[in-house]
Amino acid sequence: MRYINLTDKHLTEDQEELLNLGLNCQVLSFPRPYQTRLEPVALMADLHKLANDGKVLLDDGIKEDLLREARVQRGNHNSRILKRRHKEAAKQLREDSSITIRRADKAASFVLIPTNEYTGKLETLLADESKFPEDFEEPRRSPQDKNQ
Repeated sequence: MRYINLTDKHLTEDQEELLNLGLNCQVLSFPRPYQTRLEPVALMADLHKLANDGKVLLDDGIKEDLLREARVQRGNHNSRILKRRHKEAAKQLREDSSITIRRADKAASFVLIPTNEYTGKLETLLADESKFPEDFEEPRRSPQDKNQ
């Protein structure tokens, strides 16, 4: 078993199978229509900035090439591992507000914990002034740090 159930909830066979897939099961989502329109625009802006700085030379047809490339659909968005029943099981688990599903520490698996217990532990942690003093201020990140 690749998941740990700390709740008293009985899982269906499909839910168990889904959770046993662990974190190694990735699904490629379809890009949103606005993403396919905005990405080439942002890329063109970056390219023009590089061209203005003298770092690159742009071909006259680059804009049309980028727009054409943006319309090409890549990747297989249908998982061979996840079936419709797994997606339904995931939806059922997500809609159950009595449980919280978190990634296990240092493992490619999941932990199911009662939501009230989980939020209680979080509140206890956050209330601990030895870890989070009242005057604690989160350090601000510079733009250079975000790129790392």
